[in-house]
Amino acid sequence: MELPRDCPDILRRIVYDKTPEIEALAHSEALHAFKRAHDNPATHDACLPKRNFYGALAKPGLHLIAEFKRASPSKGDLRPNADPVEIALAYERAGASAISVLTDAHFKGSLDDLKAVSEAVHIPVMRKDFIVTLDQIYESRMYGADAILLIAALLEPGLMHFMITKASELGMGYIVECHTTEEMIHSRLAYPVVVGINNRDLRTFREDKSTTARIIPYAPETATVFVTESAIRSREDIECILAGVRAQGKEINAMLVGEALMKDTPTIADIEAKVRYLLGR
Repeated sequence: MELPRDCPDILRRIVYDKTPEIEALAHSEALHAFKRAHDNPATHDACLPKRNFYGALAKPGLHLIAEFKRASPSKGDLRPNADPVEIALAYERAGASAISVLTDAHFKGSLDDLKAVSEAVHIPVMRKDFIVTLDQIYESRMYGADAILLIAALLEPGLMHFMITKASELGMGYIVECHTTEEMIHSRLAYPVVVGINNRDLRTFREDKSTTARIIPYAPETATVFVTESAIRSREDIECILAGVRAQGKEINAMLVGEALMKDTPTIADIEAKVRYLLGR
């Protein structure tokens, strides 16, 4: 598959590692059966999500997308033996508006984690992975995702727009994730409504909380919901990001936080307390 010329090397390696998985998916009978059910008027509605990802984030106030993340390539193990359902229910009880589930093997995630969380909670669930084919979008819905992450560095604008359109046909939400001004400008051609800004540079893994404020002025005119991602460990971090964004005349609707919730929170009570703390409650 053809990736954008300036795609970071770490993303190229991850997608290369996923190639056998993606190729096998194209021959999956379960996936083909799901597609047939989606295309059949008698079973179409049953294939659609019942939880509105966009609606959950577009409500007034600052929202939290709490992430289930066992590990990361840069930080190693965070909570390798964590129970996804136990943690997802804690996120929901404490006030998270949506849950992100990492399903990629590099993060020790799986589609089984996604399915288990989706079946357990009432709030929307997003699949976070390296999605580069249409089959992966269908697969995400088949395993219960209400939304998907689309990484601008992995997708040319035309392909990204096609994927947004297909996700919408499946009733799913999405986040188009950008890290640089160039990615933000290119994403305009895909007409995204929900845009995420990653404060972590995927080339160096360096975090910079000013990234959100720096590139948000270049956001597509179609964007109405903004999510700030990474580098958020404290209430002070999010207040710093919010102040920078407001100085640009913009507003953030949600923050996506994983590491701060999965690490250094020994008990479920600690996780719930951290969620409430980040939300200022």
